[in-house]
Amino acid sequence: NFFEIIFAGFVSLLIANRLARPIQKLRLAIEEIEKGNFSARVDLKTKDEIEDLANAFNKMLDQVQDSQEALKESENVLKIKVLARTKELNELAEGLEGQVKGRTKELQEKIEELERFNRLTVGRELKMIELKEEIKKSKKELERHKKS
Repeated sequence: NFFEIIFAGFVSLLIANRLARPIQKLRLAIEEIEKGNFSARVDLKTKDEIEDLANAFNKMLDQVQDSQEALKESENVLKIKVLARTKELNELAEGLEGQVKGRTKELQEKIEELERFNRLTVGRELKMIELKEEIKKSKKELERHKKS
């Protein structure tokens, strides 16, 4: 009877050990993943549900890694697109700025031309007023001479 109890205890330890080791390996892999090591894998050959669980776990990690790689690639593509669009917008802004400067210069030249024209026409108008006054004076003088 004593041997049976020891034998049962020994068999129980073997069974517990057979169950605990794979679970321990799975727990260690989970700890690695918690640290950010998504390349950690669990290699179990128990030919039972625990091996199925380890295989599903590894498959899930493969999918997570693939998703992370796709996300990084998308991020890089997006960065490249943003840089290209920023460059494009900067070039467009520079072009528009050049156009604004050119148009401003043209408008300034037109304003200066209008100011010259205005001074010229005002000067002519003043000259016309003076000439009209002189004509009036000359007419008055001519009429005075005719009367005398």
